[in-house]
Amino acid sequence: MENQQDILRNKDSVTLSAWIYPKSMTGHDIISISANDLEVANTSRAGLRVDADGRLMVLARTVDKQEPKLYTFTKLPKITQLNTWHHIACVIDYSRNQVRFYYNGKEVERDQTPIMFEPNKTPDSPSPLIAIGSEDDGKAAFFNGKITKVLVKPTIYPASAIHRLFLDRPKTE
Repeated sequence: MENQQDILRNKDSVTLSAWIYPKSMTGHDIISISANDLEVANTSRAGLRVDADGRLMVLARTVDKQEPKLYTFTKLPKITQLNTWHHIACVIDYSRNQVRFYYNGKEVERDQTPIMFEPNKTPDSPSPLIAIGSEDDGKAAFFNGKITKVLVKPTIYPASAIHRLFLDRPKTE
């Protein structure tokens, strides 16, 4: 994605959403928006991943350097069914230290990882790398399958809006 460097510049929240059709389950990045860290090019300011065990995972930070990092996961459900469409979404609220996950239009419980963003807003620097289906720098964690109807919005989508995204199913082949 070119010319989107300001998408998470000086923001207090972001909603990430996509329809995915996994062909294998090995830990895939779905949406990755990098921090402005020239030393480590694949550190995410915001990212949504399906982990190797099928849980949804968020990567997030409000500083450009490597630390602090936040990784948080869903407890259940685990995406284990291959070759079918799944809708996944997360809302990262940096200002309120919250992460919410959605699977097929419904909010799902996350692990109990403490969330503390310091500061409570992303930096006033660009995100030089944005990727769909891989790590920020496009070198690893490639998604094996299809991705469609990707949404990246620097705002909080309420549960009702996430449900509407779920209702907008991809066309089957």
